[in-house]
Amino acid sequence: MSVIVLFILAGFNSTSFAQDEQTAGIPAVVHPARTETVTEIMQRAKKLPEVRMFERPEMEYPDRSNLPQNPLQSLLQAFRNVMQQS
Repeated sequence: MSVIVLFILAGFNSTSFAQDEQTAGIPAVVHPARTETVTEIMQRAKKLPEVRMFERPEMEYPDRSNLPQNPLQSLLQAFRNVMQQS
């Protein structure tokens, strides 16, 4: 039992939770910051290939004009009939 406690205490020493002193507080630079004017952006966009847009054909929906406005209407009517009889 004491060996298990010793292993647990050895695993939770203070240095295991501390940050590495060499990297603590140093921000990671993903890409260098660079300012770009609108003119530069537009010139870069001219060099890119033109994006072709396509129009999706309109879907034909089924005819639902003959459906009841409330699909639960028959159930509600049956409930009302039962309530009126009691």
